[in-house]
This record gives sequence, C-alpha cells and structure tokens, in this order.
Amino acid sequence: MLNPSPVLRLRVLATTDLHLHLMAYDYHNDRADDAVGLVRTATLIRQARSEAEAQGVTVVLLDNGDLLEGTPMADVLAQSQVPHPLITAMHDLGYDAATLGNHDFDFGLDYLDRVLAQARFPVLSSNAKRLHGRAWPDHALLLRNINDQNGQAHFIRIGLIGLLPPQVMQWNRQILAGQVTVRDIVATGIEKARALRRGGADLVIALAHTGIADPRDGPNPENAALDLARTGEIDALIAGHTHLHLPGPDHAGWPEVDPENARLGTVPALMPGARGAVLGVMDLTLQQTETGWFVAQHSSALRPIALQTASGQTRAVVADDVRLSRLFAPYHARALTQMRAHVRQTDAKLHSYFAALFPSDALALVARAQARTVRLALDGTDSGRLPLLSAVAPFKTGGRAGPLNYTDIPKGPLLQRHVADLYVFPNRLSAIRISGAILADWLEMSALYFCTHDPDLRTPQPLLIRDYPMYNFDVIYGLSYEIDLRGPARFSPDGRLRDPVAQRIRNLRWNGAAVAADQPFVVAVNTYRAGGGGHFPGLAAAPVVYDSDTTVVDCILQDLNTPAPYAPPWPDPWQLCPLGGAQVSFETGPGAMAHLDDIAGYNPVPMGVNDRGFLKLHLTL
Repeated sequence: MLNPSPVLRLRVLATTDLHLHLMAYDYHNDRADDAVGLVRTATLIRQARSEAEAQGVTVVLLDNGDLLEGTPMADVLAQSQVPHPLITAMHDLGYDAATLGNHDFDFGLDYLDRVLAQARFPVLSSNAKRLHGRAWPDHALLLRNINDQNGQAHFIRIGLIGLLPPQVMQWNRQILAGQVTVRDIVATGIEKARALRRGGADLVIALAHTGIADPRDGPNPENAALDLARTGEIDALIAGHTHLHLPGPDHAGWPEVDPENARLGTVPALMPGARGAVLGVMDLTLQQTETGWFVAQHSSALRPIALQTASGQTRAVVADDVRLSRLFAPYHARALTQMRAHVRQTDAKLHSYFAALFPSDALALVARAQARTVRLALDGTDSGRLPLLSAVAPFKTGGRAGPLNYTDIPKGPLLQRHVADLYVFPNRLSAIRISGAILADWLEMSALYFCTHDPDLRTPQPLLIRDYPMYNFDVIYGLSYEIDLRGPARFSPDGRLRDPVAQRIRNLRWNGAAVAADQPFVVAVNTYRAGGGGHFPGLAAAPVVYDSDTTVVDCILQDLNTPAPYAPPWPDPWQLCPLGGAQVSFETGPGAMAHLDDIAGYNPVPMGVNDRGFLKLHLTL
C-alpha cells in the first residue's frame, strides 16, 4: 500500500499596526486601557505558540508594519539613544520577520536606521528602496524542518516579501524625497514572488502593509491586498494599514472577499486590526504534489486581548506578560512624566464629541497654531500676500477605535498629554496654493462624511456614514460656508467624481464675498493632506509654498507658549443647513452627556448606549 501524500502543518502568527502601543495604557487620558498593548498581545503569542508546538506544529511569527509611531512613548523613544524596547521585546517573543509600514518613516531615516540596526530578524521592504545609506532587504527565506503526518522531516523554504503604499512618498516627502523610491505594490509583488520561487521557495507569504479596497482603483493603489491576491503568485497574505479585521464582518459583501473563512479570492489572508488589540492566527495545511507544496487547507482567527461587555466597556481576557511589563516599565514612566507636564491654562472646554455638528474650540486651537507658523514663514513673500486659510480635521471621534476615543479636556491646567491628544499624529506642517475651485471641491470631499437626508421623512435618519474616517472631515478656517445634507455627495471616497451636479457646500465665502473659482488661496495643512492623503481631488498637484520639518504638535506648543500668539479673528467657519425640523440619529461617546448644553439648539434626546458602547442621540435639524 502506498503512503499517502505528505501533509505538513504550519501556524502563522501575525500582528500589524501596533503603533508602539506597548503598554495597556491611554496616555492622552492618563488611564489604563484594556483594549491595547503588546504587553497583552504577548501573552496570546506565547499561548498560541505553546499550544501549536505541543501538537508538533511549526510556528512562524510575523509583523506587518507601522510599529514605531503612534503613542507618546514613541515620541519619548524617538528623542533618546537607548536600545529600543520594542525590538528587545520582539526578540524575546521570537519574531521571525517584519515589514516596514508607511508610519515607520515618520521620525526620519536616521532614527529608522538606528532602530533596525538592533533587529536580529529581517525587516523587509520589497517595493521601497533606499537611494543612499543602509539598504532594506527585499525578501527573506525562512528555512524550516517540518515533520509530516508519518513523522518524516521535510526541509521547507518559506519566502517572505514586504510591501507598503507608494503614497508614502507624498505623505512623507520631506523625509523620503531624494532618499527613497517606492514601486507599485502589485507589480513588485509579482516580481519578488516569482524570484523567490526561482530561488527555491516552497511557499510565499506577503507581508502587505496595505488594505482591502476596490480592485478598480486604478494603477498604483494605496490599498492593494485584493489585487495582490488575484495575481496567483501569493500563497498566504497578511494585510493591514486600514486597522480593520479579517476574518470578521468589516468586509462583508465585498466581491472576492470571504470574511468568514478569511480568503481574498482563493488566498488565505489575515488582517489583525491595530494597536495590539488582537493576534492573528493562520493555520495552514501543506500538501505535496509532483510540482511542489501547496496550501490544501487553512483556517484563520483573530484572538482578542479584551472583550466588549453589553454596556460597551472592555474587559481584559489576558494578563500582562510579566517579562515585557518589566522591560517597558522605565519607558512608560518617562512617557507619563512628560505627558503630565504643565503647558498653560485653558478657559475653554476642548472636546470632540460634537465635531460633526459644529466646529470645536479644539480644532480652532490647532488651526490658529498652523496659521501663525505659516504666516510668519511667508511674511514678505508673494504667497504671504494671498488670503491665508488653515485646514484641520478632528482625529478622535470614536469610529473604529471605540466609544472612548474622544478628546475631552476640561477647563483649567493644559498638560502636555492634552496637547498630544489634540493632535495624535507626528505630521509636519506644510502650506499649499490652490484656487477657489479646488477649495470648493476640497470641502465637497469633506462633506462626504454625512448621509443624504430627506427633510420630509419624520423618522430619525443617521447623520453620519458609519465608520467613515473623520480625519477626512477637513474644516477650513478663514472661510464661512454651509453644509446642505439634502443632496448626494459630489465625490466617492476614492476621490472620483460621483455626481457632477451635486453640491453640498453652500454660500462659500471669504471675507464676506463669494469665493471665485480662480481666486488664489494659501492653506496651512499637514503634509499628509498636502501630499494627496485621503484622495482629495487636486491637492496632490497643488504647489507647495511652505514645507517644514516642524510637526504640527510642536507648532501648537510654540503657539501656546508665545505670550501674544497670532490669533486670526476667525469665526466658526461652517454650519449645517437647517432641515426644517428633520430628525437625525447621532452616535458619540458616553462622555458627551456632560456637554449636552453645547448642542441645546438641536434639542438632543438621549436614547441610551448601544451595543458598541456609543451614546445614541436624536437631534432636530
């Protein structure tokens, strides 16, 4: 009797978009947070490895990028020369490889070089290439002896490639221009996967720091995981970047996506969220044929560090890893000391609970700081004589990060953690010159955030598109305009013109006069948006008149510490057009209950907390 074809079992463990959430802690609010932290994910990693090895299953542990930026602890470490505790932790946990994500460049190439020099595992970048200095490996080949079902060992070569969005060249142009080139994800993936197979790889896994999006997005897309899977060159794929989940309902109904069995087309896939909240586990069964090994079966799962209770709160299901907790403790203490430092007093409540209903004082503070910096830099230049505007967006408004993800700074002492909370990214400041026509389209794209409303319908309609990222809801100070929700959006989320006659922005004015299509403006804005981030039409091609190495957070601190800051006399720039008493439903954080007086004009009626932990309000427009 012939022996059956050899069968091997391989477990792939994956993390992505950690954003340096090492501890289970929310530095902005100075409190524990059970829903984040590698210190908790590590416990799951050790458990998943132990249970696999007890069954004779080989384990590979991988990270999918965006490791180094995202918390105040990341900022502290970027300013120091100490061995990076994250790399030490990854050695302790036994990571086999990682890839670069777009945010891993945010602190500069010198810092990235210094951190990567400590890593004893390959950190890949297949489509991003250095023009000078330390090169990043474009592939890795992991060699493993794996026993089949008969106890016979097989020498398996696991090929790895790492890919990230080419748009990082615009988002981080000050850092990367003239230093790095980035190729298309799909073309590079095909080329590198085929090269690995020619070099003897039995299996190719893509560490793809990219999301799942419509494959019709055109050449060089930001989110190309599905396109990459459709090439037929990849055996398994780890996706990320968008902070969503697979398996799970986040991509239910998408063509060629199997959200339950975690497949993109026919390719096994994982997307393990963000901030260490879940561990991705992919179990592969490999079978041998005359032409080599192939994935005969697979199962994928996401293991969370916390569960959500019926009231929407989080409950930890694993404890801190003791070794990592001790390792991170001194850096955690330094971050807390810095975050608790006093900056100045504030007489205003700064919160983001109602950022979709009216401009907040928190946004105005950021806009003022940006404008002051640009005004001083352009003084005496041709651009300095043009009307100056300032574009800002609310970052913490619930969404995928949950009902506690809101800014809520009381009157009184303004601390360093509050400033970090006002602006949670290390974006640098820029300024672009645009026309009135592009300005109008910019605002139309921002208004995509709202649902279309029927003013004659008397049952409450949702005000907002659920889970649409509010960091794409730009508010432009220095103007006045209204947002009319009775008509459809002009643009699609990818920036394509959806309806050429649609117009949600009404009465767009500067200095009391209607904005002309050819009227020139200078807009202070972060480099992400100036580089085309968010697919806003016309912005990527707009001339840059000011580029700075200074982060927006530093601009805010400089403005707050200036005795007589430049404070343009700007009123709130926008308001919603009345809808004749139409009812809308609006979700926000439970902390908004303490601020309902701020929206008294909308006659708010609290409807309780939903199963996701958000406070539901009925409003009258």
